[in-house]
Amino acid sequence: MSREKLERVKLGEALAKTAGSLKSEDYPEFATSEDVAKWVRELRQRDFENQKHYPMPELNLYQFSR
Repeated sequence: MSREKLERVKLGEALAKTAGSLKSEDYPEFATSEDVAKWVRELRQRDFENQKHYPMPELNLYQFSR
């Protein structure tokens, strides 16, 4: 069996095993695709705001090229 096929089989098994583990009443932000899109936008905005307060340090990429 090819590696890609094996990964698809494993993914299918994992999805089947965990199906139904999330209850919709516990996650109202996922009720509709519009709700999910809103949740993602808010999450990205929060991350963007956090980056303003805690900027990523500059990386010296040359240190990795040796």
